[in-house]
Amino acid sequence: FARAGMGEEAVRLGRRLSRRLAPLDPMQAARANLNLGNALIWQDRYREAQQAYSRAIDHVPTDFERAAVLLGRST
Repeated sequence: FARAGMGEEAVRLGRRLSRRLAPLDPMQAARANLNLGNALIWQDRYREAQQAYSRAIDHVPTDFERAAVLLGRST
C-alpha cells in the first residue's frame, strides 16, 4: 500500500495485524511490524518507524529479516 501511495492504509493495516498477531504468533507480528516500519519510512515518519522496528527486533525469525529491521532502524 505505501509504495502505491496509500500510506495511511498501510499503517492502519500494519498496526491492526501487529496487534492481533502478537498474542497468537509473535514471529508474524514481528514481520507485520517490520512492514509497518517500512511503510512509515516511506512517509518520513521516522520516530513511529523506530517504534515499530523496536517491537520487531526480538522476534523476527531470520537473519535476513533482522538485518532489514536493523537497516530500517538506522535510517
